[in-house]
Amino acid sequence: MAGRMRALVSLARAAAVTAAAMSVCAFPAGPVSAAAGARPDGGGVVSISCTSAGDCGAVGFLDFRGVTQPLVVSEKGGAWGGAGTVPGLSALPGGDRSAELGIVSCSSAGNCSAGGCYQVAGCPDNLPSQALVVTERNGVWGRARAVPGLAALNTGRRASVDLMSCRTAGSCTAAGTYPGTRNPDESAQVFVVSEKNGTWGRARPVPGLAAIDHDMANDNALSCGSPGNCAIAGWYDNRAGYPEPYVASQKNGVWGRVRTFPAIAAVATQGAGIDTLSCRPRGDCTGTGTWYDAGGTPHVFAISQTHGTWGAARPIPGFPALPRGRVSLAAGISLSCPSARNCTLGGDYISNGDGDQLFVVTEKNGTWGRARALPGVAALSNVKMNLLTAIACFTGGNCTAVGEYSIRRKSGFTNTVFVTSEKNGTWGKPERMPGSAALGTNVAPETLSCGATGDCSAGGIYSSRHGDQPFLATEENGTWGNAEPVLAIQP
Repeated sequence: MAGRMRALVSLARAAAVTAAAMSVCAFPAGPVSAAAGARPDGGGVVSISCTSAGDCGAVGFLDFRGVTQPLVVSEKGGAWGGAGTVPGLSALPGGDRSAELGIVSCSSAGNCSAGGCYQVAGCPDNLPSQALVVTERNGVWGRARAVPGLAALNTGRRASVDLMSCRTAGSCTAAGTYPGTRNPDESAQVFVVSEKNGTWGRARPVPGLAAIDHDMANDNALSCGSPGNCAIAGWYDNRAGYPEPYVASQKNGVWGRVRTFPAIAAVATQGAGIDTLSCRPRGDCTGTGTWYDAGGTPHVFAISQTHGTWGAARPIPGFPALPRGRVSLAAGISLSCPSARNCTLGGDYISNGDGDQLFVVTEKNGTWGRARALPGVAALSNVKMNLLTAIACFTGGNCTAVGEYSIRRKSGFTNTVFVTSEKNGTWGKPERMPGSAALGTNVAPETLSCGATGDCSAGGIYSSRHGDQPFLATEENGTWGNAEPVLAIQP
């Protein structure tokens, strides 16, 4: 199934899986012309961005008889329109190819930017790909464009845009990865690129990262507080092959050198990384990550940037006391900060005897509370397999979470979607997303975004006898409507 790939493995073993950590676009062979005049036979929604209640943009992929094309669809006034693809694909450098979009960010209704990748001409077995961006203005999607300047960096011919953050129309920042050498399975570097007044500049490596990363780094999170003022974070390989955390900040359109955390590296004998970021308009940012000690015990931490300076990492308490014994893995998946120093982090953890479970933890006025299991979710799955997709908070203590859980039946496993909400600081009972049962037995949420408290949209992929298919669902005034297949798809 295309879309989000989650590998719950310890960072201590990251050196063995670094090739999988790099974003890769894998396409079937076939030219764009093969999709002309045809209706798609599958697809998926993988990213949504909402700017107000009932006004969202979503992107993903469409399958046309073995050819993958971008999916774009917009919600206006609470109603999703017909989905389609974007123009300009045939004019991208390299001839006919497949393409997909993996991330979208909207600054206002009908004004969004999205990124992904496309396959350049060449041997399909080698999966050569290049990164692309596309911008929507006043409700109209423009032409897909190759990321300027990236072709010269992408000597391994495997690049993609992974992250996007837009604060005003035509002013966005994106990040992605490309091979640092000609062997794309053994190296990865991180690039950043910014759009100003509707024009994308040239991609460039994160300053100083290549000098320390031993040819392997990843981009986990990107957030912009205002146009040209952003932060990026992730991990890089140290000399011993274990990951260490990094951040880099952009100020007035100029990226500063990468910042590392020697204090974390000194204790994280089995690896560390920064997983999430959220930045405010004044430039202050909050991030979270995880480090592992010599015994493999995870320690979740928070970092903050104030007035342009990153402080020391602070431990987030409560993880050793999570239910069902010793926690062997913990990873923050989604961070939402409705105001400065007030955030909610949600993620996955594995503990002895309790399988894959979910946690939430809240920062209030700069102080992190204790991590606790997301109430009610553990009871949903009789095989203890739960995954969090995202948490979105519009005000402090008022959040929405979406994820998936598995049930073992006589006929096999069923994967489906849960939704749950926090109101005034109290999480309610999770429920199966309305309509998700009618989609089938394998339904995976990929994305969530909220335009207002109780007004959110989610999307993802479900399996049918015709293959993977896209779906969308909308919450209005605190009530979720049915998950529905994406209809009216036009080539």
